[in-house]
Amino acid sequence: MKILSSLPKGSNLQHDGPLLQVVKYAKPAFILISSFTVFLGVYSHLSTWMEEVSPWLAFPIYLFAYALVSLAPDVLNSVAAGYVARSLIKGLYEDKLTKFLMAFCFILVGPLTWYSYNMSTVTAGAAVEKGSKETPKANTADIDSSYQLEIARITKEYEAEKISLENQFNRQLEAATLGIVAGIQANEKAIEGLESTRKDSNTQWTDQRQDKLRSKIATLRTEKAAIELPILQEQKEALAAIKTTKEQKEREAKSLRTDDRKREIKLTDSESSKLEKVTASLKAQFSGLAGYSVFIVLLLTAVQQILNHRNHIEYEFRFGLWDAGVNPVAEVLGLPFTMIGRKIINEVRHKYGALPPMQEAVITEVEYNSLTLPGEKEVKND
Repeated sequence: MKILSSLPKGSNLQHDGPLLQVVKYAKPAFILISSFTVFLGVYSHLSTWMEEVSPWLAFPIYLFAYALVSLAPDVLNSVAAGYVARSLIKGLYEDKLTKFLMAFCFILVGPLTWYSYNMSTVTAGAAVEKGSKETPKANTADIDSSYQLEIARITKEYEAEKISLENQFNRQLEAATLGIVAGIQANEKAIEGLESTRKDSNTQWTDQRQDKLRSKIATLRTEKAAIELPILQEQKEALAAIKTTKEQKEREAKSLRTDDRKREIKLTDSESSKLEKVTASLKAQFSGLAGYSVFIVLLLTAVQQILNHRNHIEYEFRFGLWDAGVNPVAEVLGLPFTMIGRKIINEVRHKYGALPPMQEAVITEVEYNSLTLPGEKEVKND
């Protein structure tokens, strides 16, 4: 069956022409928007079952699901709404059967609109969330790693400087007390020598000599301590100074690490906030467009019927041979043969039509005059 529309006419055409053109393309566009967003939800559920299916088989399944579950409800919704609007505009609602059909179509529009609106809104929002970037999280690992490396460097420098200072002061102590240490060692050896020669007959003398040597050793050690004390104090102050410097560097590194972490977290929070706002805005806009597309389709359907009535556009229905109830499967299977047969018939008709018209035969009398051939005599025919 073919549905043909008559050409618009009337005084309103000059005014309604642009709107007619817009409605002509806007209505199917919004049907596609509504049906496609509905299909996003269907696809998300089907994809889990189609993971192991071949793409060559999956594509027709998805196409069939789109046509059946997504496109068909919106097209049916538009047709039902158009029938109600056309019947009301043209006043074709007096008989009971028409009233029944109008009520049925009007009731049918409700669940179809609810289905399309909810599916489109939910799936459009989910698609935006799925397609949006993940909210960035503050990455302070590099900052912490740099801080640890800086602390290790500071500690290594401190240890090296500490060892250098200790060696320096040890050499200074050794140089300052070299003579005293030698005197102490000599007196200690003398005590050991006296002890080795101790006899019962000279025990008292040995003890007296050892006591004198011990007294000298004590005096030398006191002198040694007096010499070492300022050097050790200087060493202690130097070590304390480099330790203070080390602690100051560690505090500075820690402060820098804290500032960098705060800055990184602040920047990340700012980016996250911007991304969340963009995602929320896009989700709201896209969900609104997808959800309200079905209402726009209904409005455009009503506007289209009004414009058709104002400009006297009527539909003409032409039925063909295959509209008489033949099985659609047989129609589809026989289509190639029908096309070939029509092509052959058209070729024959074209060639037959191109033949020139036939003319009646005309009999004429021919008068033969004298005809002389070379080497022959003239012959006359009477």
